[in-house]
Amino acid sequence: MATSSEEVLLIVKKVRQKKQDGALYLMAERIAWAPEGKDRFTVSHMYADIKCK
Repeated sequence: MATSSEEVLLIVKKVRQKKQDGALYLMAERIAWAPEGKDRFTVSHMYADIKCK
């Protein structure tokens, strides 16, 4: 999950990704998703890596 120096700002539960329920975590520098019942993020992206057109 989040490192000890990372503060979770918001947790959104019941977020589906590829037909699997989980939770979306918003931290100061990244956004991540973890499947329900797991203690690891399967999707994690730094905000600096997200590009808009």
